[in-house]
Amino acid sequence: MTEAGLVVEGLRVTLGGREILHGVDFAVAPGRVVGLVGESGSGKTTIARAVAGFVSSRGSIRLDGTELGGDRRHRTVRRSIQLVPQDPYTTLNPRLRIGRVLEELLGLHRLPPGGGRTARRARAVALMEQVGLDAAALQRRPSQFSGGQRQRVALARALAVEPRVLLADEPTSSLDVSVQRTVLDLVAGLSRDAGVATLLITHDLSVVHAVCDEVVVLRAGEVVETAPADRFFTAPAHPYSRRLLAAVPRLEASP
Repeated sequence: MTEAGLVVEGLRVTLGGREILHGVDFAVAPGRVVGLVGESGSGKTTIARAVAGFVSSRGSIRLDGTELGGDRRHRTVRRSIQLVPQDPYTTLNPRLRIGRVLEELLGLHRLPPGGGRTARRARAVALMEQVGLDAAALQRRPSQFSGGQRQRVALARALAVEPRVLLADEPTSSLDVSVQRTVLDLVAGLSRDAGVATLLITHDLSVVHAVCDEVVVLRAGEVVETAPADRFFTAPAHPYSRRLLAAVPRLEASP
């Protein structure tokens, strides 16, 4: 049977002569949201960058059974795995209207297949609607959006190239509490509707509790626990996991 989704085994990354990740293993099935949690400096973002091919790594990174390699990937492979950054404002060209950003991206990847400028424009409108924005948003520049709206635009840009894996790195950490849940529900809903395997990276366990199906706990570059979300929040197996939960009173595990 063909292996489905993202599978990472024995992932190791060395930066500046120091090994940051020490044989990390995890998997994300299509349509599932897996929360990657751990304290700051544990290596969560390094995992995302390694999976996306932005840093050299050792070990195995497979997508639907196909080995991707650590870096220098073909454009088609890079398109399959999209990273949504913590602060999308830093990755959006402030001088370009969002419509042009999306249409140029679609043109680069020849999407929709066989379509011209009109088809790309229609696809851009559909992407805006998919993330809860209207067509008028295409005429605006990044500075004209709120933080939550920019995160929606970042999701639209990631979804534009029809990825199979979405890496969401602290997608709500820069947002007001009032819009965090909206963005989280959007990420989870889009993942499940489109059958995208989503790795949600966060230090906030309330985020994981809200939308994740499974939890991977990272400590100092090593995975110490992997569990379904309901089991993790009621009966965490590892002492480090229990300490993480104990630090958040409203999510403290049952004795």
